[in-house]
Amino acid sequence: MDLHIEPLPKIPSPDNEPHIRELRATPLPDKRRVRIYLETDPFQLQNRFSIDLSIQNAEGEEVATSSVVDSMTRKVEITIHLRLAEPRGRYTLLASLFYSVMPSPDESAPDKPLPPIERKVIDTKEINFTVE
Repeated sequence: MDLHIEPLPKIPSPDNEPHIRELRATPLPDKRRVRIYLETDPFQLQNRFSIDLSIQNAEGEEVATSSVVDSMTRKVEITIHLRLAEPRGRYTLLASLFYSVMPSPDESAPDKPLPPIERKVIDTKEINFTVE
């Protein structure tokens, strides 16, 4: 009898930041929707990361966007709708993982508005796909 034991995944250190391990775009049969699959490397959840997704046509015009805010999982699967009358053609999917960095309030001026939230980009990836 052969016994095959899968190795345990490497446990990430607490300061390990997630990076995009896999990114896929699969056009659905109606040609108006695209299923997006994104997987990150293992990480310890200390700060929740967010994801911005953008689809551009061959001319570089943005035709669809979506965001995942404060993700707590390594694997994300969503469907994006293409905003085009005739969606056939080549596209580029851009994915960006980032942390939202909250500004510290100014204790010396409590009535002063907070500065805008900053984005710390962790990783980006892009892939091309075609809608037939």
